[in-house]
Amino acid sequence: MADFKLEPLARILMEPIVSGEATMTFTEETDAASNKLLVTVSAGELGRLIGTRGATAQAIRRVLDFGAAQQGRRCSIDVVES
Repeated sequence: MADFKLEPLARILMEPIVSGEATMTFTEETDAASNKLLVTVSAGELGRLIGTRGATAQAIRRVLDFGAAQQGRRCSIDVVES
């Protein structure tokens, strides 16, 4: 369980949302019970990932939370614009 990574799942969920030329970098920190993922996106793409009233970001967080819970872990995700 210690090698659970959020990045592959987050990448699958987020890459289709941002435009093709946009760049995204993922930085993941793990400890005994949780994973923290920092996603940095190109300028102008943050709004696409957040979506209308945060609906897209909330859906991504729910899927990642569910994936982490299946492994008995907690997760958090932060998305910032570069």
